[in-house]
Amino acid sequence: MTRPFLGRLGALALVALVSCGGDTRSGARPLESGELTRLAETMFINHRQGNTVFRAVTLSRPGGDRLVMTGNVDWSGSSGAARIRTDVVGATLEFIAWGGTTVAERRPRLDSEVDALGGQAGKWISRPADRRRRVDQVIAVVTGLATTRPENAVLIQQTEGSAFLREDSLRGRQVDVMRFGWRSVFWIDRLTGELLRFEGNNSRGDLPVVVDLRLVGDGSIPVPGPGDVIDSTADPAFAALLEGP
Repeated sequence: MTRPFLGRLGALALVALVSCGGDTRSGARPLESGELTRLAETMFINHRQGNTVFRAVTLSRPGGDRLVMTGNVDWSGSSGAARIRTDVVGATLEFIAWGGTTVAERRPRLDSEVDALGGQAGKWISRPADRRRRVDQVIAVVTGLATTRPENAVLIQQTEGSAFLREDSLRGRQVDVMRFGWRSVFWIDRLTGELLRFEGNNSRGDLPVVVDLRLVGDGSIPVPGPGDVIDSTADPAFAALLEGP
């Protein structure tokens, strides 16, 4: 993918991955040795491969509207860019890019207001990453699906809830669906060990998220280039434009 202007994601990557909402105990069994190895290595494979196209489907808030992020993640640089689709009434955020401790937003429907504030229509507006925002929480989950080394297979085995759930298929590929603890479910390609889907939730179980990986991109996700970004920290008026959905 085209590398965004931003650097490494930093603090957002520290947000913990959490579980799929329901308990899929039916048919679950303890993980076998080979399964433990594949589960331990799947996020390291992401880091080694570097980047992919993803689609994350979640809610804007507990009990809220559907929120869909589709884009590219660069795990090697902890950065990315995505298109935003939501059913939230009055939402203006359409594109987002991230890296370092900075997130840049593109809100085309606010171009006239940007121009009136002395900016230039068509520019992105950057802000500090803020894990209280739902889009930043989703960024944290997507970016966090890569580790610089394999997980500890013994730790996975000893963690209550870790289990083999079932064999399945996804997008024409045979997968094993495995759970790490009660809070993380991974759909892993049986042959390659690649992670194809992650299911998660918050600790209260009211913000489910499904992240599909290794999709085919359409190449239409823009990223800000040099000179395309207004720093909202330098002008509260621009920061105010980012307070809405």
